[in-house]
Amino acid sequence: MGAHPHYSFRYPKGANPFDDGFDVVEHELEQEGRPVWLQVLRDEYDAALLHLNRSGRNVRTAAAGAGLRRLSRLALPVRSWTGGGP
Repeated sequence: MGAHPHYSFRYPKGANPFDDGFDVVEHELEQEGRPVWLQVLRDEYDAALLHLNRSGRNVRTAAAGAGLRRLSRLALPVRSWTGGGP
């Protein structure tokens, strides 16, 4: 998803469905004395994931899939590292 916490840049402005109030987890975070910025970051992270899932623009998943497709075209012997294969 990305290596930095600027999750608010990863979904359209005004498209955070999680910034409308408290849920159970936010209530628990508040009871534990967690800072408000952590609660905001959690909402932004959730909104970014939701947007990526809805838009289908998960770049890392696409890159990994392309790499796996290339590997699958190679005629390599199948090996199992769990002990249950040839």
